[in-house]
Amino acid sequence: MPNPPIHIVVERGRVTLTGVVGSEIDRVLARSLASQFGAFKVTNELKTDAEVRDLLEKSE
Repeated sequence: MPNPPIHIVVERGRVTLTGVVGSEIDRVLARSLASQFGAFKVTNELKTDAEVRDLLEKSE
């Protein structure tokens, strides 16, 4: 995919998840999957579609 919805950044055993997912369940699932691979720390910066819409509406 040229522009994937989830970006996974790994630096020295630390994982950062960024991007937009469809729901809170997707966010929890992505964090759970990232944690299974021995990361020292997982930072979950994923936003749901609803959160992104709310942020856009507030900025207008």
